[in-house]
Amino acid sequence: MIFLKLLQWVVRLAFAAACTLTFFVLPTAAWAQTSPQPSPITQKAIWLDATIATDIEQASHQQFTPIAGPRSRGFTKMPTWLKLDIAPGNKMLVLSVQPPYLDDVRLYKPGATWQMHQAGDAYPHAQRQRQDLPASFNFEPHPTQTTTVYLRIQTLGTHIFDVTAEPVKEFEASETVHMIVMGFYGGVVLMLLLLSLWYLVATRDVLWGAGAALQLSTLLYIPAVMGFASKYAFANSPVWADAGTTHMGLIQHVAGVTFFWLYFRSINAPQWVTFFVRLTIYLYPVLLLLLLLGYTTLATSINIALLLIDSTAGMVGVWFVRIDDKFSRYIFRLTYIVLVSWVVYTFAPLFGLLPLTPMHVLPPWFINVSVGILQFSLLARRERLRSHATAEAARRIELKEQQLILERKQQTAAAHFMSMLLHELKNPLTSIRLAVLSLGKSLAGTPVKDPADAVRGQQLRLDAIDKSVVGINSVLDRCRQADHLAQGHTAVSKHTENVIALITSLVQTSANNRGAAQFARVSLLGPPELNARVDRFLIGLMINNLLDNALNYSLGGSMVEARLMLQTRAGVDGFSFQVRNQVQVAGFPDAKKLFEKYYRAPRAHEITGSGLGLYLVKSFAVLCGGDVTYAAEVDTVQFTLWHPIQ
Repeated sequence: MIFLKLLQWVVRLAFAAACTLTFFVLPTAAWAQTSPQPSPITQKAIWLDATIATDIEQASHQQFTPIAGPRSRGFTKMPTWLKLDIAPGNKMLVLSVQPPYLDDVRLYKPGATWQMHQAGDAYPHAQRQRQDLPASFNFEPHPTQTTTVYLRIQTLGTHIFDVTAEPVKEFEASETVHMIVMGFYGGVVLMLLLLSLWYLVATRDVLWGAGAALQLSTLLYIPAVMGFASKYAFANSPVWADAGTTHMGLIQHVAGVTFFWLYFRSINAPQWVTFFVRLTIYLYPVLLLLLLLGYTTLATSINIALLLIDSTAGMVGVWFVRIDDKFSRYIFRLTYIVLVSWVVYTFAPLFGLLPLTPMHVLPPWFINVSVGILQFSLLARRERLRSHATAEAARRIELKEQQLILERKQQTAAAHFMSMLLHELKNPLTSIRLAVLSLGKSLAGTPVKDPADAVRGQQLRLDAIDKSVVGINSVLDRCRQADHLAQGHTAVSKHTENVIALITSLVQTSANNRGAAQFARVSLLGPPELNARVDRFLIGLMINNLLDNALNYSLGGSMVEARLMLQTRAGVDGFSFQVRNQVQVAGFPDAKKLFEKYYRAPRAHEITGSGLGLYLVKSFAVLCGGDVTYAAEVDTVQFTLWHPIQ
């Protein structure tokens, strides 16, 4: 349990760190890299080679159009020529062309003849002039004159590029920052991948599998678009490096679409939404075939079109699906808002709707890791809700089982009570029947020798009938009182009373109703006056029950000692009423079950009772703020009722 709690906190801290890196550290570092700096390039000009076969001599005589900043040229096979005027200087410069996944980049420097250096995915990395990730070249400017160089760029993997010139130290410093940023980025994606795999193993949920596939494709997309694969994996195999970059972009798109299609399906989205979202999945074999046949431009264009279609369909669809959890609903909508915003920001320059900025040239790491974090948040929230639902269902099942157990106990108790009640009523009714039959015979004119004996016999029979009726009435009264208690209808209403006078009055009333001889056995000791706030009715029931219990289960003719005294418990002033009697043949009761409902000692059934007396005493005592306890000695038992003064 401690390990799981610790793991949860580690996950939360790691996730918070990932969010901080993604939304604060990485954008700040990226912005620092793209911040305007004085450039040795005094002028850029562009010319598109529609013939695809123009050489440097011909290109140098073409009419170039001046440009500023990055350039969007669309997805085309046509080479793009750049004319760069570089200011005089005495520091070695590095000309760098972004993004890193350009296919073919060639630099032409003037001299006795044009000197050409080549870079890009289509050229072996091991043979490049510089071993940087992007296409880069060393250039030593003329100390006093402006130098004009030409760049020929031909690529199918992107529609935008930019050229920068920096002194070697500044370039290497910026590349170091770039590598650190990408290291953070890779670490965030790797963490999300490992967490997704952990959840996949724990839950066996296909959505976690799709999420892990998306994170894995994003993680592999990093070395492809940043040039790691070209430099380290395929340094002498440019064809594989170039093809790998194109395929990884397509695979990542398909992985993302697959995840969102499965999520839309899990929340019962409309069919038109899922159709457009999964359109890329249906057309993936076609795109793959086009790439294999060499139609890279067509495949790339279709992939971009599909990206616009599925992201737009998803953006519209999130407002037509029902997600009960507010947090999940907002996260899902935010995911598509971020995605569509990036799509618009990235591709709007193609249609002249937005100006190009240096941020457009950066690889799509921000959108990748942002969507990855939002996707993980969506699934983590879903998992948490499922966990809570499972726990709630388990709690309800446990509660239901407890209710069933309680109902069974109540049914068992009710059956036991009915059995006990029938037995307890049957005995006095049988006594009444026998007494009535005997009395009837004696009144039928049977000759008697001594009329006084006959009268005494009749009186004994009448006393037996009365005793049986009193027993039945007592059983029924206690059943009624127990029912009131169970229904919550027993209310406590306290008033100041002289408790000793109240007990004396109760003993006298009981003696008048049940026989003076029986209650003459009660010895009551106590102060002449003891005032306390009590409920007269409830205290009377408790004292009567204790006295009845002592008289019924003590040795015949033995005295029952009752004592009233002041007693403080746990700092609370109160009084105690103790009843002590000698044990008769019924023996000692079970101390653990004594105050339970319907409990009667094994040999106590010779006397009419309900098994509710001591249960009621205990319940009423607690209700009044007091308690009742039991103690047994060699041949006596003692019950002590404690009640607060107030």
